[in-house]
Amino acid sequence: AATELRESMMAVTRQLRRHRPDNGLTLSQMQLLGEISRAGVTPPAELGVRLHVRVQSLTDSLNELVARALIVRRPDETDRRRQLV
Repeated sequence: AATELRESMMAVTRQLRRHRPDNGLTLSQMQLLGEISRAGVTPPAELGVRLHVRVQSLTDSLNELVARALIVRRPDETDRRRQLV
């Protein structure tokens, strides 16, 4: 069952890659943008919870999206130690 599930997931991933827009974004970056769009302004830790990944795993994608001016990072007004995207 696990092998069949993995093969099915790989097939879906291949289909998504074939049909994704040619915007230079990875599937992970597109998923992250979608979640930011749904969640609104939120800390990266919350995005990690929503996407079931560690914040450390999001860092590169967030940095790339900031560099492309697709998102903005800013300090949380209530807790300057935290960042929001």
